[in-house]
Amino acid sequence: MTADAPELAPVEGRAEIVFRPMLKGDTPFFAHSWLKSFQRSDAVRGVSSETYFYFHHRLLERLLQRSRVVMACEKRDPDRLHGFACFEDLSGTCLLHYVYVRGSRRRLGIGAALIDEALRACKPLPGALVWTHRTKGSDRWLGKYARERRLAALYNPYLMHEATR
Repeated sequence: MTADAPELAPVEGRAEIVFRPMLKGDTPFFAHSWLKSFQRSDAVRGVSSETYFYFHHRLLERLLQRSRVVMACEKRDPDRLHGFACFEDLSGTCLLHYVYVRGSRRRLGIGAALIDEALRACKPLPGALVWTHRTKGSDRWLGKYARERRLAALYNPYLMHEATR
């Protein structure tokens, strides 16, 4: 991590885990984690690996140009990454593109804390959470998350494409 990196924000209830913005050196973890985990989703079933990786990598590059990414990392070692949330603030809606947490760090509240951080970053505080990538369990997990926080929740994959907005 560079010396000019922003302050690390602690994850509530998880003193050893903090948030920070994505740094250039995080790109391989970000891209690899997203591409490998989303490849197992029903959304891309039947798409060849070559086609999937080519086109979805291009999509990630475009999303990074207009989105924000929050990384979850170790407080003592900010280069030790546990997950991320990629999102956009879209006119009072938090457009959540993807949330990823390493398998060994799941069920610790990191995913929910990453979404909380994304929601706080959207101004004004959104009343809706929209996600663009459906994965195994995302409907159930994000639906529960939204109910607990009294947010409207909607899956809309078309909003990942700037041309459809």
